[in-house]
Amino acid sequence: MKYSITILLFLFLVQVKAAQTKQIAYIYSSSLSSDSSAAFDYKTFLDSNGYSTYLIRMSDVQSTDFSSYSAILIGNGTGNLDLWGDSSSVAAINNFNKPVIGLGEGGYAYFGRLSLNIGWPHGWHGPASSMYIVQPQHTIFNTPNSITIPSDSVVTMGNVQVPGNEVGIYIPVPPLNVNLLGREVNESDTSHNHYPLVQEKTKYFIWGFSDPPSKMTQTGNLLFLNIVDYMIRMSQSTKIAYIFNLGSSFDSSAAFTYKSFLDSSGYSTTLINMDEVLSIDFSSYSAILIGDGTGNLNSWGNPSLVAAIDNAAKPIIGLGEGGYAYFGKLSLKTGYPNGWHGPASGIHIVQPQHAIFNTPHPIAVPLDSFVTMCIVPGNEVGICIPIQPLNVNLLGRELNATDTSYNHYPLVQEKTKYFLWGFSYPPSNMTQTANLLFLNIVDYMTRMSQSTTQSNPIAYYPLDSSPNDSTGNYGKMILTNTPFQDGGIYCNGSYTECHAETPVFPPSIFNSFNVTVKFKVDTIPTHENPVIRGGTGWRWIGILLNTDSTVTLYYNNNNRKRSLLHYSRNTWHEAELDYDSSNAIAQLYLDGTLACFARDTIIHGPYDYDRTFGISNPANATVFKGILKDLKIYSSAISLTNIFDMPFQELKTFQLSQNYPNPFNPSTTIRFSLPKASDVNLSIYNILGERITVLVSEHMNAGTHLVEWNASGFASGVYFYRLSAFPLESRDMQAGSFNKTRKLILIK
Repeated sequence: MKYSITILLFLFLVQVKAAQTKQIAYIYSSSLSSDSSAAFDYKTFLDSNGYSTYLIRMSDVQSTDFSSYSAILIGNGTGNLDLWGDSSSVAAINNFNKPVIGLGEGGYAYFGRLSLNIGWPHGWHGPASSMYIVQPQHTIFNTPNSITIPSDSVVTMGNVQVPGNEVGIYIPVPPLNVNLLGREVNESDTSHNHYPLVQEKTKYFIWGFSDPPSKMTQTGNLLFLNIVDYMIRMSQSTKIAYIFNLGSSFDSSAAFTYKSFLDSSGYSTTLINMDEVLSIDFSSYSAILIGDGTGNLNSWGNPSLVAAIDNAAKPIIGLGEGGYAYFGKLSLKTGYPNGWHGPASGIHIVQPQHAIFNTPHPIAVPLDSFVTMCIVPGNEVGICIPIQPLNVNLLGRELNATDTSYNHYPLVQEKTKYFLWGFSYPPSNMTQTANLLFLNIVDYMTRMSQSTTQSNPIAYYPLDSSPNDSTGNYGKMILTNTPFQDGGIYCNGSYTECHAETPVFPPSIFNSFNVTVKFKVDTIPTHENPVIRGGTGWRWIGILLNTDSTVTLYYNNNNRKRSLLHYSRNTWHEAELDYDSSNAIAQLYLDGTLACFARDTIIHGPYDYDRTFGISNPANATVFKGILKDLKIYSSAISLTNIFDMPFQELKTFQLSQNYPNPFNPSTTIRFSLPKASDVNLSIYNILGERITVLVSEHMNAGTHLVEWNASGFASGVYFYRLSAFPLESRDMQAGSFNKTRKLILIK
């Protein structure tokens, strides 16, 4: 029995190790003895360097499941010129979307069957034992093995006395998405160069050398290991789609520069010409970049192209003029015609505490908050937003804008999903600070998309022709006198006649949740009208329509937060209610835009049956009047806007942030951070410098604090808030103290 347990444990450990080891599929020709020998040579070499290599005969390709492999190698003897297997075998490999490294003649032939630039007939063949390094800074020459590159950039790859065969790719004018990395040594005429090391479209790499590892130098073998590691990491990297204008030489050049920069920073970037957009599936990409040269002012592609990108529901970073024009087509505040254009070399950091200035690369923000973005001033688009709406986050301001009522902002985020990077110059023309900031923004936007991507709903009621939950997780909605109409259910507004309510949900799902519903009304209500509300015995949360066509967040049984966003008659709108128990924040969205939010909210009442969503409000006998459809319920908060975005770092200094929203009516939230316990005073002053109210006057612990000011009793105008903090550990009240004042605007 003891030996049986030992054997089982050994087998288990072997399985665990195999599962943790990256698996490589090596395709070879069993009918060619030299290719079989080379295949075993590669297997021995790769297995001894931490991989698990599986040899697959060409005849077995169509029956092989490549899903578990990290990369596929095409053996040198598998093909020649335009001959490589059959079309079914070619497709069987390519359709698994794995990185493919083609070796020598076989790789060249396989890539030719895919009509790639690195395949037949774009090359030549001959003996070679060395190579000229074209891009010594590239990852494959540095990671994980550092390749020693001499001053003449020529490295020996194989046997000098008996050079092996090599395939060199001939590309007089390399297209975008083709990266030339190693060149033949004996070619001084760069217009006729041939390249044995070339990457294409992120996924494909030609290793033009036919010799196996046993006949290569140590440098050649280390470089091959680097390429395998690089291609696997690239396939696992965050994927970025970069939209560019092939008709613009400047934009094509900038696109290639951005690709090189992003790829060298750990991303996998695909360059997509505007003409290809409609044929692209963006589902696998984490973000989409709109190139500077793709548009200008109110001109950007056509409506189909604009919709194809926006409907992908990915974060979009618009660069310079092209981003400005694209966002204009979406009628965003960050797009045309809400900006101006001109040369600029730096910005004023508006919110230094924001994540983009801190994570993952801390940006050194000087005391005057000015940072240089490029040495020679380049074109910049600055957005002018005199009154900042909700869901627009102003992050970087132009240096020469001294009149704050006419400030222009080249760094603006809108609706979580959209970000304008107003600078037209590519990374090669920017400072290190600017490049690190751009990487932070890409990281931030991809993280935001991952944190706000909706999972599958736990219940979905289309309400188009039946009361059923299409997920099958819960029972039918209870519908009374709500006929199906216009793709939804019609509610007549009569409390005694009309009723629509979900079945009872388990209490556990309401720790955090998200509810979305589409609605349409043909008249503006004459009294407060609930679109959706949660609970029955105790009405704890809901969305209300107001008589002035605005929406209100109803919470904590009888509290309300009114928004400034309006709905329209005879128009479908989407309302979204989001609650996150981790910070007790409830948020109301209208058509994807944050309408209002409330802190310190509770999510349910004391009764076990307070677990439903319906259209009526028994407290005042009101019922929704209009059409509802597409009611979706999620068991987690999924659309929280980054209102109080904090850097991921320990608090080391006192901070007083700009209030949000600003301008506001009638309430706004002020955030401040204390690195240590302090006596705190937070007061509001009028324009004459008179203190009109005290919001905080107490001892407070270290950390970030949020304070709300309700200015219902005050007139419209400019006010100031001042934070004074005195650390308790300091005996001298002035030593180590902090005082800062900021402006806020009340508009009624």
